[in-house]
Amino acid sequence: MSRATVSYVLNDAPGERIAQPTRERVLAAAARLGYAPSLAGRTLANGQSDIVLLAMPDAPSGELTSRFVDAVTRSLAAQGLTLVVHFDVPSAPRLPRLAAMLSVRAVLSLFPLRDADNAALRRTGIRVVPAGTASDGLATSALLRRQGRMQVEHLVAAGHTRLAYALPADPRLSVFADPRHDGVRQSCAERDLPMPVTFTVPDDPSAVVPAVRTLLAAAPQVTAICAYNDEVALAILHGLRELAVPVPTRMALIGVDGIPLSAYSAPPLTTVTVAPAATARHLARAAVARLAGDRPTPVPIEDVLHLTVRATT
Repeated sequence: MSRATVSYVLNDAPGERIAQPTRERVLAAAARLGYAPSLAGRTLANGQSDIVLLAMPDAPSGELTSRFVDAVTRSLAAQGLTLVVHFDVPSAPRLPRLAAMLSVRAVLSLFPLRDADNAALRRTGIRVVPAGTASDGLATSALLRRQGRMQVEHLVAAGHTRLAYALPADPRLSVFADPRHDGVRQSCAERDLPMPVTFTVPDDPSAVVPAVRTLLAAAPQVTAICAYNDEVALAILHGLRELAVPVPTRMALIGVDGIPLSAYSAPPLTTVTVAPAATARHLARAAVARLAGDRPTPVPIEDVLHLTVRATT
């Protein structure tokens, strides 16, 4: 058997007709010998790597993050690209070194990278591809601000003018929470409404009820709460229920993300639903377009965000 035949089988070369018995013999021998393809060799042969490194912020991974990463992985795979996810740790930045070790085709960033990381990646010739920009409607911070604005739009349409904003306790989530909070504040300012009363929802379940009680006592004028996300909203809903506060007649509540559990709360939670699969498809197409030097197609906001109205508003 020739080396070329073995190479065609191991690399699944398109357009090469290899008899099935021959293919099975090669694959069996490779498995027996513990063969693994060489990343460096494949990159050299193809002229470029098929790996895209997704730079994620140092923040806890929730259900939406997992669904989003899965969808990006599948969308890039359909374009012949392999996704590797890197969660940034500010105390030990390793992004440029990892990108160089993997010979990645590009780094896909949800948020702007540190100047030092950008410079190091440029020195090694690795492209940094923003996940989205203002022109294509996929800039991460802009999408997050839009989610906060949608919360206010819905509550104001329901007659609420005195709002509160519920922040998560984990400071690492500020990369997502701050833009959402900004969107709420901007929307209130545009309507000449008072700035929302801000409070933090503790991670400790036993501390949630006291936090909600404190809000009600300190800001009795508040009639609706914008929660950072659905998990925070569900914690608040628990606190309101324990304090016998009627929802939504005394206090309305809206979350963000649209996790499946939001439909099963009592009462079911109104939320701004983020469509991770649709967002991932658009991001993958935008990334491939930028890698090819093309301009991505703008994305209608309704493709990735929509309001799901339920019984808490």
